Amino acid sequence: MARKRTLDSDAINGAAWQEFRLTILDRDGWTCQICRSPLHRGHGPQSATVDHITPRSEGGWTSPENCRALCARCNGIKSRAEAANSALRKREEAGREATGEETPEPEPCPHHDACREWHSRDW
Repeated sequence: MARKRTLDSDAINGAAWQEFRLTILDRDGWTCQICRSPLHRGHGPQSATVDHITPRSEGGWTSPENCRALCARCNGIKSRAEAANSALRKREEAGREATGEETPEPEPCPHHDACREWHSRDW
C-alpha cells in the first residue's frame, strides 16, 4: 500500500516544498481551480500559488488532497475571507461562552462549490 505523502512544518522549506508545489501545479494543469484562468510563473494577479483547501492553521495538512493551484488574486481573496471567517467565529464563541450557549455544527458553504469551506449560514 502506498504511503500518503504529507509534509510537516519542518519539511515545508526549500527543495521539498518546490518539488511539491510543482507537482500540484502540474496536476492542476497550471490553471486556477477557482476562476479557471491560466497560471504563470513570476509576479502579478495570475501568478501561480498553491493553496491549502483546509488551512494549516485549522488543522489542514500539506498533502496533495488538501492543496490546489490558485492564481494570486483568488488566493488573496480566499485568504481574506478565511481571516474574516476566523475572526467572526472567535467573536461568536466568546459570546456563547459568556451566555453558556452551545456551539452549532458547521454546514457546507451554501454560496458556491468552489469555496469548499465549512462555516455557518450567517457568514
